[in-house]
Amino acid sequence: MIHIAHRGAPLVSGATPNSAAAFAAALEVGFTHVETDLRLSPDGHIVLAHDTEESATGEALDATWPILRQFAWINLEVKEAAVVLPLVQWLQREPIDAALFQRILISSFEPAILAQMYQL
Repeated sequence: MIHIAHRGAPLVSGATPNSAAAFAAALEVGFTHVETDLRLSPDGHIVLAHDTEESATGEALDATWPILRQFAWINLEVKEAAVVLPLVQWLQREPIDAALFQRILISSFEPAILAQMYQL
């Protein structure tokens, strides 16, 4: 059985969802898989935020990546189309070896977002 730390498992950790603290706590209690939500902040940075209202206060993907990459499996859920190009550019810049690349899943509830990710 696989247990996924959804948004860092805030109900287990007590930390703010989609935060470095939630992810660190999830690792501490033994989670090996994680899911987080990606949006763009008002100033154009990729942030971890489930709702649009959280995008102004969400933690940056760059800041949380050192913790996220410690999980055996990382689901980056793209919540809005505006994230696609910045995420592709971020993935191209970030030093991700083949083993880490195989552990990253890009998901979305929007088929058009997935098609755009696939094209890029």
